Amino acid sequence: MIEQQAQEHVEELSPVVENVEEAEDVDSVERQAQEEKCQAFEAEQPVEHRLKLKVVESLESKVDMVRDDQTYMKHEFNIFRRAFYKKMDEVVTSVNTSQTALETNLVRQFTESQ
Repeated sequence: MIEQQAQEHVEELSPVVENVEEAEDVDSVERQAQEEKCQAFEAEQPVEHRLKLKVVESLESKVDMVRDDQTYMKHEFNIFRRAFYKKMDEVVTSVNTSQTALETNLVRQFTESQ
């Protein structure tokens, strides 16, 4: 019974898989045609225009690198900030503990001296 249901599901999915594969093939062909058009367009352009395109591509790449660096620096700063505040919380706790201990000692000494 379960095997029959599984087989029915496989048979139902088979056309879907075939449709996906056909769509991927069409996408691949369209992508290749688009790349060929771009290459043909670039080949038709004057040398100066191609150089400008390369400069623009280079600038885009550099902008992406700057964004990546900014993201990295934000992440590093957040790590540093969390560590800093954790250490500051430890210092505050230590100071409060020391203050309480000193107050207790002073009260004890004061009561002993009277």
